[in-house]
Amino acid sequence: MYRPTDPQSDLFAAGFQLHPSAQRMLDREWAGKFRTHIFPLLLREEERLAVLYDPGNGRPNWSAARMMGLCVIQSWFRLTDRELERTLSFDIRVQHALDLRVEEAYLSRRSLSDFRLRLVTVDPKMEIFRALFDAVAKEAIEQLGLDVSRQRLDSTHVMSNIRSRGRADLFARALRRFVSQLQKEHPEGAGRLPKVVAQWYADDGEKSWFGKGGAKTALTKLAQWAVDLGFMFSTDAVVREWESYFLVTRLVAEFCVFEKAEEAPALEGDEKVQAAMPDQAAAPKTGATPAPAACPTGAERSGEADSGTAGGLASGTQGAGAAAETAGGPAAAGAEAELDNGQRSRGGRGGPAQPEGAAPKPADANGAEGEVNAASSAHPAPCEDGHERAGDPPAASAAPNPSPQVDEVLRRGRRGGNSLQSVSDPDAGYGNKGAGYSAHITETCGNEGAPEIITDFELRSAADNDWGKSTAVLERLVERDLAPRTMFADAGYPTPQSLIDAARLGVDLHAPVGRKGGDERFGLEAFVLAEDGTVAACPEGHVPLRHATRREPGCKEPELHAYFDGDTCRGCPRFESCPATGRATGQIHVRVEERIVARDMAIERQRSSKWWLTYAIRSGVEATMSELKRAHGLGRLRVRTGVRVAMRLALILTSCNIKRWLNGLPEPEATA
Repeated sequence: MYRPTDPQSDLFAAGFQLHPSAQRMLDREWAGKFRTHIFPLLLREEERLAVLYDPGNGRPNWSAARMMGLCVIQSWFRLTDRELERTLSFDIRVQHALDLRVEEAYLSRRSLSDFRLRLVTVDPKMEIFRALFDAVAKEAIEQLGLDVSRQRLDSTHVMSNIRSRGRADLFARALRRFVSQLQKEHPEGAGRLPKVVAQWYADDGEKSWFGKGGAKTALTKLAQWAVDLGFMFSTDAVVREWESYFLVTRLVAEFCVFEKAEEAPALEGDEKVQAAMPDQAAAPKTGATPAPAACPTGAERSGEADSGTAGGLASGTQGAGAAAETAGGPAAAGAEAELDNGQRSRGGRGGPAQPEGAAPKPADANGAEGEVNAASSAHPAPCEDGHERAGDPPAASAAPNPSPQVDEVLRRGRRGGNSLQSVSDPDAGYGNKGAGYSAHITETCGNEGAPEIITDFELRSAADNDWGKSTAVLERLVERDLAPRTMFADAGYPTPQSLIDAARLGVDLHAPVGRKGGDERFGLEAFVLAEDGTVAACPEGHVPLRHATRREPGCKEPELHAYFDGDTCRGCPRFESCPATGRATGQIHVRVEERIVARDMAIERQRSSKWWLTYAIRSGVEATMSELKRAHGLGRLRVRTGVRVAMRLALILTSCNIKRWLNGLPEPEATA
């Protein structure tokens, strides 16, 4: 039951039991400043946490504002749950910061992990912690008197608590998880397992010998087992709801290629899964056919969706999507991290963060997404033949459907970097820096003598590059009245369209821009342009014959082109470095689109040395990335799945802002 925290300070709080001199020392520490500036802010934001508790049932909650404060302190000092538990009980600075009595300063790790579990279940978009981040950033900027007219943007790689050891390890882990759940929850189904698979699982997959072919033979056999099990249980309504089954079928859909797939019965619901991956068609070798896709549950549970790639995992306007409890997997080798209880396996049910636009997951009686109600699946409807129900094991006399033979396991999945990277974190993607996620972080800059404050963040899959991501950042900043006049970014961000979008929002996107051909060719910056966007004359003073629209190869829509006299152009001394095309046909024309004009004008501006001197301030964001990784552990987190990574990212950035804010405040005057 939710009970708000009493805002009245306690005269018997831990900090007031010290010697007066010790109290003054404590007030000059971070704890005193936290209690003065941050704790009141937590009390104002506490009401948002009421949705995590039953309004009229159960024991009153431990202070939600203090719980949120503990999460911030944990990210600030990079503490494990065990260390945080002891710090709360024995460190008077934490007790003073949260205005606690000594006898109140205890919280079990179970309570903390349950709080986080409720948070990721009820608020998968992390709107509560996003609101806390926004409140801290605005308050810090106001109190420190910072100028937000100049800001800088960069991205950094974030890795969850996973490891990637290749395709064979992926198939082996997915199979072990599925067989383990079969034995625990579906003994009849476990009895139908092929003997070789059951023996492999009994040997823990470590002592199995796959023949003289080595790793390649092992990979092919593991992939074939995944196909066999996928087809074997494709009509079992209970099994099809399991996350572990979906992971197996997702691997089959993304990595397996068959020579004679047309002879095999298609898995039920192929169309739904194929529709979820329309642009990721495989390129199998000649004569090979892509694997049939997984069960329809795959598309509905979105485990194969690009988590965060189609709208962001955690951003101000783009959500992480619905997320629920995800079955935990083996921890990374050598990792001694303490994972959230809510992150551990709960019978294999639940799913990863659901991207925007994906079909909703089934809900239980309480409305929690991703949970499967076993009772509702105990008596499924009969099959079309009227003999067997979908959830019942087939009769002993029924011959199993033959599954196709795996011809090849693709080195890179059909969905590229969005293919499954870890069965423990289906949301993770793969990019240039490895498996995991990409965090786009924006901060103020140019405030000499004052700390800079992080103003925005967004979490996406590592498979996403930085192209064009500045537009969403600027839109969020405009919405929160923190829009800069100049946004500095590296060369990975600007696209012609993002330059136009930034100008539309009144922002100068100050980032290096390139084009094909480099400096060997000039662009529209050398032409004389009329006010209506047409070409008045070329660099040599020649006037175009006409303007007309035409569709270039690869362009979706017709674009405006300026046509010049071919004979005149071919006799021009600058013809070889001219951007005009159509040399082969004799119709010389230049594309005059708004995007091309914006790109070429940006290139013209960056030819100035003054532009590069101004741009030098961007490099300061690299120090922030280093601080977040070295001091707060952002580079390698202790959690898995997109929604939990988004939660950790929000807490780490909030704690970094609080640290900078409090360090930037003047020291209180010493009293005699």
